[in-house]
Amino acid sequence: MSDPQTPTTDPIDAEFEPAENEAAQESRTSETPARKTSSSGPGWLSLLFVMLIAFGALGLSLWSSGLLQKGLQPDDTATGIAALSDQQTDLSNRIDALEERLSDVTAQIDGLSSTVDALRSATPEAANPAQGSAVDEDAIADLSARIDAVEEGMANQPETSSSIDPQRIANLEAALQTLDSESAPTSAELASLRQEVSSLRSRIQQLASAQSALEETSAQTATQADAARRSATTAAQSALAIASIENAITTGTDFRTSAQRLQELQPSSEAAATLVRLSGSPIPSMGTLQTRFDALKDDALDRDSEAAGEPGWVDTFFGDMVSVRRGGGNSVVPAILSEAEAALEAGDLRQAITALEGLPAESLAVYTDWLTDARNRIEARDAIDTLRLEFAAQTP
Repeated sequence: MSDPQTPTTDPIDAEFEPAENEAAQESRTSETPARKTSSSGPGWLSLLFVMLIAFGALGLSLWSSGLLQKGLQPDDTATGIAALSDQQTDLSNRIDALEERLSDVTAQIDGLSSTVDALRSATPEAANPAQGSAVDEDAIADLSARIDAVEEGMANQPETSSSIDPQRIANLEAALQTLDSESAPTSAELASLRQEVSSLRSRIQQLASAQSALEETSAQTATQADAARRSATTAAQSALAIASIENAITTGTDFRTSAQRLQELQPSSEAAATLVRLSGSPIPSMGTLQTRFDALKDDALDRDSEAAGEPGWVDTFFGDMVSVRRGGGNSVVPAILSEAEAALEAGDLRQAITALEGLPAESLAVYTDWLTDARNRIEARDAIDTLRLEFAAQTP
């Protein structure tokens, strides 16, 4: 079922030809696939094949001409220049040798000429031939022989001109000049090289200085290590000697050997020298001094009583079975002895010595040896304390 056509009010173009345009369009559309079809196909493969054949032929021609092999071989110019350099050196050496030989021959000829001239001048012109023939003829014959020998030697010299080709020398000089001009560095390169060389020299000097400083430091370190090792050994041996001496003083035994060893280890120590001096006789111990003090106390009281004019001992009515010690009524000896005894019991030997030094002369004479031993003990103890301080100061 079709709709009825409605009339339009648009104007009608009189030149419009739809049928002809549509036919032309269809003909162009049908021709375009035909051209595309004709441009595709095996044509590109043929072109690629021809190009491969052309490149292969080019490679074969290069290989057959030797250009590739020549590129792999060394440069003929460099090889020729090196050979020419060697030849020039050899020629220079030979020329120098020939010049030296020629100089020697010339010197010989000059010497012979001088000799001939001297002989001619020495021969008188008016001399009798019979008189001078015996001498002059021999000399002249000898000179003639020497001249002939020199001339023969010069004649036998090998021909050097045949081995020296001027053209070869010229070629060699030209090649060397070319090489120098090609390889000569520019001013900027020379300046850079000089700067680099200066920098390297400065660096070498710095390294040399650092090496010297390192060697000096190493030597100082080795010296310090050796000194520290010796100091440690000396300190250990000194500590053992001090301990041995202290033990001997405490027990009242002999310490002469230890004191001498300590002085060898500490030769500059006054305390060690003091111990060597005191080691001549044993230092009594505190117990020994206290026992001796008690034994001498009664004798000191008797000396004090005798000095006061009273008997030392008074018999009671039991005779000599019971005795009573007397002393002067105003005597200070009993009090001093009591003070010294208390100091000894407390271990204060200095205080005991100070107290006994206040005794009268009669009673003090009883304690003379005791006081000497007590003072020696105090001096020995002081020396040991000093050595300990020195040892602590020396120990790092």
